[in-house]
Amino acid sequence: MRTPEVRIRAHVRDGVPTGRWVVDIPPGFTLSGKRERPLVEDELSARRMKARIEGGNVRVETTSAAPVVTMPRLTEFWMEDEMAKVKAGKKKSSSLETNLHQLQQVAAYLKNLDLKNLTSRHLQDYQGERRAKGMQPETINSEVGTFIQVQNWAVETGWLEKVVTTTRVPVPPKRPDVLTRAEYLRVMAALPERLRPLIRFLAETGCRWGEAAQMRWENIDLKEGWAEVALQGEWSPKTAYSLRRLYLSPDLMSELRAQRNGSPYAFTGRDGVSPVTTARRAFKSAVEKAAIMRGERRARITIKTLRASFATWAAEIGVRERVLQDLLGHAPGSRVTRRHYEQVQSGIAKADAAKVWAKLADGARP
Repeated sequence: MRTPEVRIRAHVRDGVPTGRWVVDIPPGFTLSGKRERPLVEDELSARRMKARIEGGNVRVETTSAAPVVTMPRLTEFWMEDEMAKVKAGKKKSSSLETNLHQLQQVAAYLKNLDLKNLTSRHLQDYQGERRAKGMQPETINSEVGTFIQVQNWAVETGWLEKVVTTTRVPVPPKRPDVLTRAEYLRVMAALPERLRPLIRFLAETGCRWGEAAQMRWENIDLKEGWAEVALQGEWSPKTAYSLRRLYLSPDLMSELRAQRNGSPYAFTGRDGVSPVTTARRAFKSAVEKAAIMRGERRARITIKTLRASFATWAAEIGVRERVLQDLLGHAPGSRVTRRHYEQVQSGIAKADAAKVWAKLADGARP
């Protein structure tokens, strides 16, 4: 019977040699009884390992020869790939910065742990420590989620053999305040006139702030009544699904025509040329003047509320969920879109319950 051969080869990622080498060890030579492909630092180390295994004809535990994989080391190589995505326009640099900040928190906890020895208990203890420091469940879930993404990359590139996961920290359901259509009109009336077209654009299209701020006249058709969210130089929208067409009302088109000037941007700052950067203070002042209440407290209304309000209004009048996902730039099946439908349904349920109460009250009358 032919003796199986231990093979070695240069490790290649995305068609480019990484400088490391792979030792392909057949099942008969490993303690696990399975084929293993540890990574070693260079060709000399790979040849030595091959000779030791074949020359002694003994079973080996490959983990002792494989390099230690720590969080800082793994992050360094992962970042090289992510930087290539940023340069290719496949990822936003701000997203990479966020990812790195999240990974720094995980690295500070795991320190020099060899990630080949990582267990779900490590991740659970990390979640517990972050909770003890007062971090929100959403933040912890994002940090762990990013770390799991890095592990997936590490498995694909040969750094690790498996991905270790854990369950997410439960997030209490939130019901954000949204504007009624009457409240929206009160806010509009309290705004400075120069900001009304911008706020109207946000409320009537449901677009994100960055999409409106970077909107150029070349992507607006005031004759047909639409505006397109498109790539703009170094700026790119949140996801590929964000590239979409927004539809404009006749009144909004009239306001846009009236404010058009020589700037390439539809909404400009005070200089009338560069894109608008903020309207937070003026919007907050208008909300305060409109005195929007929820019971005995003031409603929590920000510019971002306009997007949620648009989604809720659309759901209330029966816009199909799949259509609403397209209008908002959400991925098909997005759970974020579903939240607006759930909020509308809860209002319908309350109204239906009120009908039952009225019926019972009628029956109780003599």
